[in-house]
Amino acid sequence: MNREWYVANVARQQFGPYTEEELRRFVDQGRIRPDDLAWRHGMPDWQPVRDVFPEWDFPDIPPPPPPYSPDTDVRFLRLWAGLLALAFGALGVHKFWLGFRTAGLIICLTTILSCGALALATWILGIVEGIIYLSTSDSDFYYKYVVKKQEWF
Repeated sequence: MNREWYVANVARQQFGPYTEEELRRFVDQGRIRPDDLAWRHGMPDWQPVRDVFPEWDFPDIPPPPPPYSPDTDVRFLRLWAGLLALAFGALGVHKFWLGFRTAGLIICLTTILSCGALALATWILGIVEGIIYLSTSDSDFYYKYVVKKQEWF
């Protein structure tokens, strides 16, 4: 009998295969939530992890963020973040636009306090991040930069 488990999170990303022991460790670490879905060969459909393993204690974790919806105005946020990174990346303007003040300050102060000596490096960083933002799908951008608040790349 196949004991490999697969998991799908709220963003509908599927992961696996994992053993039951690995799943248990992920639950203890808070990487798998009670409402995430689990499935293995032989099961008719995906089921919440808390229903598949009712004997497990789940740590107290805040509820997951709402899944990406096309109604969310992420395209506007993503487009402007990418354009600002391309145009003003050496000043970190795109980081401020996304709400990442610390990262924005690091880039801006690096450029200013180095009297422009490091401007090329921060400008290249802005170009790379601008390309990443503009080439990422709306749902991936939402998950990475809005939900997980990933400040760098």
